[in-house]
Amino acid sequence: MSFSFFDINYISLHFILFADIVLSALVEYETLFTSATTLSLTFAYSYLA
Repeated sequence: MSFSFFDINYISLHFILFADIVLSALVEYETLFTSATTLSLTFAYSYLA
């Protein structure tokens, strides 16, 4: 099974797109998680105070 230059470019392009989607999803999840943690900490502090 031989890969041509086009096949390698095609595969790498899709891999880069997939990695980009995964990275942006992780960043969004991290932002969401951080804001949720901050929110719950704020609630905890206001509840304890």
